[in-house]
Amino acid sequence: MCIRDRGCTDPDAWNCPDCATGNPDATVDDGSCMYAPTEFEYNQSTMQAFYILEEANLDGSSLEEEVDWVGIFHGDICIGSWPWEGPYTTVPSMGDDGSEWTDGYITTGSLPTFKIYDNSEGEFYNAIPSESYPWINNEIFMVELLEGLTLFTYTINLHDGANLISFWALPADVSVANVMSSLGETVTGVLNEQNAAIQIHPGIWVGSLTLSLIHI
Repeated sequence: MCIRDRGCTDPDAWNCPDCATGNPDATVDDGSCMYAPTEFEYNQSTMQAFYILEEANLDGSSLEEEVDWVGIFHGDICIGSWPWEGPYTTVPSMGDDGSEWTDGYITTGSLPTFKIYDNSEGEFYNAIPSESYPWINNEIFMVELLEGLTLFTYTINLHDGANLISFWALPADVSVANVMSSLGETVTGVLNEQNAAIQIHPGIWVGSLTLSLIHI
């Protein structure tokens, strides 16, 4: 009788036979292949660093092992990802080594950002590490907790006159009218380096900055 080893046989999968997480003797694909979300795909680099996550959660709930994913970003570019394997999951991060494949990747001294992919919901969420380490080639960083949040709540204190503020999280509707709605008629205008908006009636804004606050 011929005995065949079952497992993932796709070399493009995370748990392929060549990976430590897969079955190196697999000859029959059993449908168990795991793939990174498209937004978490990245190119390999000769410059790398690793972030070891002791714990990670989403709104306080533990991530599902080998189902949810953690991604590391430099701006809008994914530079590394790994499925959550439980405590001490190690996520690689690639640096800009001068090749066309890593153009725009992180460089020494820059701070990466993190995201969590909730596979059950098919959604991506920003995540905050308990320790922030600037990226350094060949370094290994220990992060005690990576906390993903599906909803950010914060308060910005304002005073009379002009206020210089920034938004580190924004709602889905980033129009000036929506973001400023809780202030009523207290706020009369908003401006950035190039655009401005003025509230001419309660909830009615005019100007070149009425549609988005993203670049404030």
